[in-house]
Amino acid sequence: RAAEARRPAAWAWLKAGRPAEALALARAALEGAAAPESEDEWLYLRANAERLLLDAAAASESYRTLFERHPQSPFAGPAAYEWALLAYQRREFAEAIRRAGLARPPEEIADDAHWLLAESHAELGQTAEAIQFFRLVAERQPPGPRAPDALYRLGRVLQDRDDWAAAAAAYRRLAGVHPDHAAAPAARAAAAYCLARLDQWTEALKDWTALADRYPDHPLAEDALFQKANAELRLAREPAARESLTQLLRRFPKGRFAVEARYRLGELLDGAGETAAGERELRAAAELDPPPEWARRIAHRRAAMLQKLGRTDEAAVLLTGLLETPSRRDLSPEVLEWLARRALANNDANAAARAAEALAKEAPEAWRPTGWYLLGRAREAGGRAQEALEAYARAAAIPELTRERADAQFRAAALKAAAGELAAAREGFAALAEQTAGADSLLDLRARALHGLAGVAEREERWDEAARLYLSVGILFDDPKLTPESLRRAADCYRRLGEAERAERILRERSERYPANKP
Repeated sequence: RAAEARRPAAWAWLKAGRPAEALALARAALEGAAAPESEDEWLYLRANAERLLLDAAAASESYRTLFERHPQSPFAGPAAYEWALLAYQRREFAEAIRRAGLARPPEEIADDAHWLLAESHAELGQTAEAIQFFRLVAERQPPGPRAPDALYRLGRVLQDRDDWAAAAAAYRRLAGVHPDHAAAPAARAAAAYCLARLDQWTEALKDWTALADRYPDHPLAEDALFQKANAELRLAREPAARESLTQLLRRFPKGRFAVEARYRLGELLDGAGETAAGERELRAAAELDPPPEWARRIAHRRAAMLQKLGRTDEAAVLLTGLLETPSRRDLSPEVLEWLARRALANNDANAAARAAEALAKEAPEAWRPTGWYLLGRAREAGGRAQEALEAYARAAAIPELTRERADAQFRAAALKAAAGELAAAREGFAALAEQTAGADSLLDLRARALHGLAGVAEREERWDEAARLYLSVGILFDDPKLTPESLRRAADCYRRLGEAERAERILRERSERYPANKP
């Protein structure tokens, strides 16, 4: 009876978690002079005990001996799986496949053996074989405990070889047949991703919706709501997207998608005519300390909304802030011109220069003369006369006689006159006066050019020429500021020439035409 009890005792020790005692009995049985009865079972017992005691080398040798001496043993199938598992754990995947093929595993561990083969083939990049064994596990009836995981791994292998439709089908089967499995939410998300890669947004939306509705407390629920909204936007389902974004922000007000969700919601509100509400969403997004790229994007879109709401001062502040960032390239030429002119009107020469420089150097070619003109004005306002002259020269280089080109020429000549470069100033004023002759839309600039010429002649004490030029401005033009000033200075020049009576006549005419002006 004692001899008969040794094998059951060894099994009992092994199953009780006491492999050392089981190993002692196996060694005693196998070390006799003759081969013991049931040697194959004792070898299997010894190998299992050695494996559980983490002696992989000894366990491998015991499994090998079992296969050499007893290839037809009923223990060959389980031994093949466990021997293969040792190789798999050492990442010897080809050897694991070889060992697992030595004997057919019994039904109770067939799924484990097929799983090991599938994972080994997958590690070796042998996707066809991996798919085959994962399917054996996934499709066995009735399903075993490994079936859901096999479906997920099957989907992953198919996804890795860009078979998006088949991968989505595997993921969907897992989520549909095993909805309570831990991998079901991730399978829904993966299926939606695969379908989106195929541009099947209606189908993808079904999986994101199912994930958000069935697993509201899962970590992927936040992602599902956001992706659901994106899919609805792609499908032009704006009211549904608006509801999804609102739900997302209600549940995850400071979540990882909060910035973009508020931005998208703001766009939707603005598009629906609710610009004030849209601007509030963008302001809330800006308060979440978004990354720089998103902060610039929000500022740009919010500025457009503020302009629509008539809050131009706030819009200008936001857009001016973008001038020092890469986002200035996203500002339209119209916006850059508006910023520059507004800053000039507000005597903010630095802000005007930033906007004008972007317009002059980065806008389409047709806008650049305007940019150079405004840059010249900004530099002039900032006291940088020489740099202003350079900008005005670029603005005046175009062949068309536009108002900005003419004004750039006038301002350049005026700067030269102020710097004492009278010959250069005279040349500039004269050229402008000649170019604007007959241009009715530029009469005011012709008047200013003649007035500038008169000023140069006056400074050079050429009184007769100065008087004639001033008088021509006073006679030919009716500018409420320039004309009375020109008549007064013409009279001064005639006095210097000793023509006091003529000077008085001019002053009387001035008083009649402009009674509000002091003598």
